[in-house]
Amino acid sequence: MIEAEGVDRETVIQNVQAQGFKQVRLVPFMLVAGVHFEEDLAGSEDSWKAACEARGLQVSLERQGLASRSEIIEIFGRHIRSALAVIPGI
Repeated sequence: MIEAEGVDRETVIQNVQAQGFKQVRLVPFMLVAGVHFEEDLAGSEDSWKAACEARGLQVSLERQGLASRSEIIEIFGRHIRSALAVIPGI
């Protein structure tokens, strides 16, 4: 579930519950799951995890960023090779 522009966290959680879901899996859509992940997604206060749990949802966390997945690294590698191919002399 991705928070859409202009839609707040509480509305997203309400929509999840309205669909009948009892569990959510929070996945960081970032290369490295660092401080931002820990505070905003998984923290004990004012986080997605805390907000979901407060509404009675069971939460599981994917704690690794996208850069830990070989498939994502391969995609980045292809994009970098394509970008370098248009630069003369490289």
